[in-house]
Amino acid sequence: MDKTASLHSINLKKLPLFESDSNDKFVEIINSNVSLGDYKMPDSPYILTISEKTDTFVFGSFGKCKDPKDNPLMRSRKQSSYDVIDTKDIDFVIEDYCYFYFELENLRCIYTSSTVRNFKSHFIDYLKNLPDMGTYYEQITLIPIFESRLEQALDKMTSVSSIQFKDLEHKNLSQKNVNSITNAMNSFYLSSDHIKDIIVTVNFKDFTAPNLFTQLKQNITNRTIAKIKGKNEINSELILDVVSQELTKKINIILKEKSPTKEDLIHIRETLQQAITDLL
Repeated sequence: MDKTASLHSINLKKLPLFESDSNDKFVEIINSNVSLGDYKMPDSPYILTISEKTDTFVFGSFGKCKDPKDNPLMRSRKQSSYDVIDTKDIDFVIEDYCYFYFELENLRCIYTSSTVRNFKSHFIDYLKNLPDMGTYYEQITLIPIFESRLEQALDKMTSVSSIQFKDLEHKNLSQKNVNSITNAMNSFYLSSDHIKDIIVTVNFKDFTAPNLFTQLKQNITNRTIAKIKGKNEINSELILDVVSQELTKKINIILKEKSPTKEDLIHIRETLQQAITDLL
């Protein structure tokens, strides 16, 4: 299955007494207190599962559990006959989840796309609640790795497949384009006053034009550029989302069984490790 992996870094704000200390204490606390297994988020349906842990990384999943019995318009059927099954006495929940890989040496975290929201906030809460964490750190945040790695990310691209432009004030559109948009708006009985912004995506046959990446580096922070998609030297898709300030990469996760095996989990972890390398 295809997923999008998003790369972030851990930002630590130490308490004044420990401002001169390195981040070794943070890693030490994690290595001393993070163990394999499930961690149920207090008073919420979210659950964090640690599948693999070493001195250099933490790998696992983050999910949201839903009780199908809470939805009156959801029911279960037998796969073979499609007969309805009465599940009122069956103790089970359904979990939607994503995978994450936390690199301890450089404090980088990458996670896959999912229907599950709020991974960042719940993962930070999990870290904050580890024993001794509050003794040393005033604030822990998970922030996108973007501006500091922007040029390096562009250097990874060998071709561009699309550029998305966002014209916040409609100043950069030709009169022909303005007329086309106005006519389309009129068809739905809407006026240009309803327009918040205009986003145009230009798709290319993968190419590298002379000086293209030089121009992109110079104009990437221009408010009219919203997103750039391209491929690296091994033909993997990279995405630079200027609006959300994220570096993302398309990855392919292969599962042999519906419930991931040990080999599947190793494959997913190695895929996320490689995605960090590809993005940086």
